[in-house]
Amino acid sequence: MTRIRIVMAMLVCALGVAPAVGQTTPQAVWQSTLTIGVASEGETFDPHLNVTSVGNQRIWSIYEGLLRYAPDGKIVGNLAESWK
Repeated sequence: MTRIRIVMAMLVCALGVAPAVGQTTPQAVWQSTLTIGVASEGETFDPHLNVTSVGNQRIWSIYEGLLRYAPDGKIVGNLAESWK
């Protein structure tokens, strides 16, 4: 029974990858448009008026902060080169 499940899983994976193999044309690789799918349309692009998680996903993709947390927890510059 376990072998059948493994074979079925491999078959599903192979069928899922097969259509993507033929889509690697130079035109598709060099496009300059990024398309991101979200669950629903956000209400606003204004970070101060946003109250939804879908809106947060869009805003985080568009806006970049002046500062950020480094992996060690320290605050470091992101867009800001210096601050006081």
